[in-house]
Amino acid sequence: MKRRTVLTGLAALGLVQTPMAQAQVTAEDIPNDRLYSDDHMWVLIAGGVATIGLTAYATVSLGEIVFVGYSSFPNETVDDGDAIADVEALKTTAEINAPISGQIVEVNTKLDADGEDMPHLLNETPYTDSWLVKIRINQQDLSHLMDAAAYRKSLDED
Repeated sequence: MKRRTVLTGLAALGLVQTPMAQAQVTAEDIPNDRLYSDDHMWVLIAGGVATIGLTAYATVSLGEIVFVGYSSFPNETVDDGDAIADVEALKTTAEINAPISGQIVEVNTKLDADGEDMPHLLNETPYTDSWLVKIRINQQDLSHLMDAAAYRKSLDED
């Protein structure tokens, strides 16, 4: 299966790896306790369940986020690269794709327009309250994901 870029809206606008976003995201902004995709997603694995969200770099690149809509829901199985949500910012819309395969066990309804409607949490707390989905992971190779040090290095290289 061909791997799609997670932030397709950002890539199309040429906003991925912008100097402005790099300047606003420091090494301290990248937690050491999770894995990262080259598409600026974080993955925190505990007890066979992966909590997944957007990195601070992604949220800074997107700008002010005003809407989150889910395209995958609990009990659905997703493959690495499948669409799980759409994120709308003031100037762009980005399709968010799963960085791993598995069964969705929960979506963060605090972010969804049908829930509390607080998508701004993605900008304010990208590593805590604003996770997107939780996926029960299949036995799979996670070598395509980076640790925090490798992710920091990838941001410095571009």
